Amino acid sequence: MFPDNYIPMSRFFLLLILLVAFAGPSYSQELYVPIEVQKAYARGTRMPDGAPGPHFWQNHARYSIDVAVDPATASLRGEETVVYVNHSPDDLRRLVIRLLYDIYRKGAQRDSDQDPATITDGVILEYLSIDGVEADLSNPRHARRRGTNFLLDLPDPLPPGDSLSLVVKWSQQIPPNDGRIGTCDSTSAFSGYFYPQIAVYDDIDGWDTYPHDGKTEFYNLPADFDVRIRAPRNFAIWATGELVNAAEVLPKELRQRYEKAAKANEPVVIIGPEDWKKGLSMLSDTWHFRAKGVPDFAFAYSDHFTWEGISLQTGGRSVRIYTVFPESHREAYEMATVQQRDIMRFFSEDFPGIPYPYPAFTTFNGLRGGGMEFPMMANNGAPRSERGMMGLIAHEMYHMYVPFYLCTNEKKYAWMDEGWASFMDERAVAALLDQPPTLRRQMQTVGALENILGALTNVPLLTLSEYTGPGNYGFNAYSYPEYLYGLLYDQLGEPTFRKCLQEFYRRWNGKGPTPYDFFNTFEEVAGVDLDWFWQPWFAEFGYPDLAIEEVSGSEVHIARHGNKPVPIELTAVYPNGDTVSVFWKMDVWAKTKKVIVPLVYAGSEPPTLVYLNSYYPDLHREDNFFLAKPDPRPLDEYAGVYRIGRDGLLKVHAREGFLYLESLQGWNEYWLFPLEGDRFGTAEGAMEVQFKRDANGQIVGYEGTRFNDSISATKEP
Repeated sequence: MFPDNYIPMSRFFLLLILLVAFAGPSYSQELYVPIEVQKAYARGTRMPDGAPGPHFWQNHARYSIDVAVDPATASLRGEETVVYVNHSPDDLRRLVIRLLYDIYRKGAQRDSDQDPATITDGVILEYLSIDGVEADLSNPRHARRRGTNFLLDLPDPLPPGDSLSLVVKWSQQIPPNDGRIGTCDSTSAFSGYFYPQIAVYDDIDGWDTYPHDGKTEFYNLPADFDVRIRAPRNFAIWATGELVNAAEVLPKELRQRYEKAAKANEPVVIIGPEDWKKGLSMLSDTWHFRAKGVPDFAFAYSDHFTWEGISLQTGGRSVRIYTVFPESHREAYEMATVQQRDIMRFFSEDFPGIPYPYPAFTTFNGLRGGGMEFPMMANNGAPRSERGMMGLIAHEMYHMYVPFYLCTNEKKYAWMDEGWASFMDERAVAALLDQPPTLRRQMQTVGALENILGALTNVPLLTLSEYTGPGNYGFNAYSYPEYLYGLLYDQLGEPTFRKCLQEFYRRWNGKGPTPYDFFNTFEEVAGVDLDWFWQPWFAEFGYPDLAIEEVSGSEVHIARHGNKPVPIELTAVYPNGDTVSVFWKMDVWAKTKKVIVPLVYAGSEPPTLVYLNSYYPDLHREDNFFLAKPDPRPLDEYAGVYRIGRDGLLKVHAREGFLYLESLQGWNEYWLFPLEGDRFGTAEGAMEVQFKRDANGQIVGYEGTRFNDSISATKEP
């Protein structure tokens, strides 16, 4: 999912890498492995080297679904037959069936307040049978609802290697737009979570019984779907999978455009506004879709949305790419079809270089903002900027890899898919627009991280996502892991990182990898021990904190005070204005807490200023600077509270040789060094200020720039 308040992160590089000298005691860290993963190793379902084990297994479901939608009442009625095969070594004595629309039932457990307009009767079960024997749904001893789960005792245990046939009839209302699914106008809707679904039974936890409360999203394994969806003939339907009855449902002219789009290099309008105005009617009211080996199924319908198509040849297949949107969002979606194609090509051929895994992808504009993924589909908003639209498309499209291609467990580890989608969407957009990260974005990244890292809400990533809340779920699922993937990318370098990622996907396609399968695969493929990175960043509380302890001649002594390692990014400024930059990867801290960094400079004078890690987070930045000759002037006269505009307040503190500015709103902080007179600036150039004096020589405010934006502040009395 791509939320409205998503903050993208980026990686920062310096070019000069020099020889390292070690100092201080050595130490090592070993990654904590939980009991359930240790048991999987012992059973041979997973291996400590990150590969599936010789006894790995997965259960499998085949769905045959018939659904009728009534757009006039936003209601849905369905019947399905599910063949469920038990490949586990266990006798299954019950089924866990997900009734995900029960989240809209009155009194349902939810992670946030629900719009009263979305409250319905949930899923109305009308009939359920197992192997032809009707179940008594009113008997609480054998049939119980628990949140969005329906726990059903089996009449007889399902032994290993055997299967059962489940038949369900149900009905439910399609809710108004809730930010992920629902109606988007009076005759258009995106419907996900719409069918009774057998939950996952796996080798780690057994049955997945985490209810759907609106926060975390998927955990499904590959299944096969054969789905027929009925709607009035003046409607079009888009869905997961491939349309297998195009000849029976599409009028001749539309069918010709549909087939043309399947081979087109430029967008083809399959259905446009003029077609709807003419009173378009389909040949049949039933649209038939098939999808094999996908973890879920969704569909959308409308009687006035434009439908565009294009194609891409990748991975030995031709992929159909569709964009579906209302004409009111024509401007926002003008280039979306081409952007989808270009982003898919980037992911498939450039980075990570894994061919798009499905035969189709559809972006449906059913949300007001953000986006929500389903296999081969995304329900998206309509960002106004080109970069915003591309970022949204890229984010949701990368979800086709995670969670869907890998079948990761978002309920437990949302960072294994949202973090990756955030990491990859930034790279796709930067590559296609040729827009590397700006200084503004780099500093915003550092500021956002430093405001949360080290707090109690900054729980270790191995804390289950189900146990996070409104104060930390978004950070832990999106920005935080994205940053860590970037650190790993910088550490390994792109060729090794790409090789590790591709092998991880090859090993775990559709198998539901845990974080430990990810950790161990990267270590095994890269041929390095990374526990010094995994343990502090993924399994521990804490924060990054480096410090310049001493500058002696051409040597800078740096200590690691925090438990979370980051690279060393050091800049030395000399009296004539020359600078020397040094970058060491974060593995410098794998076995030591202190290092000595040599500065290679042709001149004989020592540096006047040395600063550390401007573009990496550091929780105590006051010891990241060294001034050879602190400003002898008293700086207390600059200290005080300053107002910017009507609501912006910041406080200036005087320190030895420099000033510290902090926003009282809690998001920005800057360390300012003396330049000349009353002019101060940050070491990396993000901000510069000229303090102003009145006729009596008293400081009354300042004028300056921040990321090239003009700022003006008045000192409070």
